[in-house]
Amino acid sequence: MQVSLFTKSNNGIFNAHYTNERIFQAHIGISPKQYLKIVRFQNAIFIKQNSKAITLTDLAYEAGYYDQSHFIKEIKDLAGKTPKKLFESEEIISHLFY
Repeated sequence: MQVSLFTKSNNGIFNAHYTNERIFQAHIGISPKQYLKIVRFQNAIFIKQNSKAITLTDLAYEAGYYDQSHFIKEIKDLAGKTPKKLFESEEIISHLFY
């Protein structure tokens, strides 16, 4: 199967961005943005489990979040808990990802 990186829209402008997103979603099953959210989440869990003394603010920046509110929102979206509640629980969840 040959896939073109460029598609021509009705107005004649070539657009590779949306085509690549569609190809990614077709093969992976989720959008690139959602995939990156999951990767950041996994990274945060990995860092926290290997650096128990790290603060949640430092963890947010180390894991690639823009700021603490971005960190809290994405963790709540993916885990259903705030980062504080997630990381103070004794559940080991990183084995689900690695």
